[in-house]
Amino acid sequence: MEKQDIQKYINNFRRLFSSYLKPNVGMQTTVYPFDKGAIIVVELNINSLNKDELRATSIDIQEALKRTNLFESEKKDNLHSFVGTNIFLVKNKVVFIKDNNLSEWTLSKVEKDIEKIVKPSES
Repeated sequence: MEKQDIQKYINNFRRLFSSYLKPNVGMQTTVYPFDKGAIIVVELNINSLNKDELRATSIDIQEALKRTNLFESEKKDNLHSFVGTNIFLVKNKVVFIKDNNLSEWTLSKVEKDIEKIVKPSES
């Protein structure tokens, strides 16, 4: 995944998601790229500045998951392949695991991802 595509997704996410947050909540993102996609960890904190950090590329998703320090080893060992976008809420963090398909990094996908976070499931 190209760095500029990741940054564009993050910028659009921050711009659109901030309308759901109190004015003094900052978003700090850490990106863990891997061979077939990227993990984006968005941490929400009161009275913090927005900040983005891009980590070195991991060889696979298991290594990237390990580097986040957010998942138990048995969960990350079971995830070998996926498609699309997976979203997890972990403490005060929103975690996206996205594949390299450019359709997962568009403005319309940002809008759909935010909708999954803020609106209850209809199923």
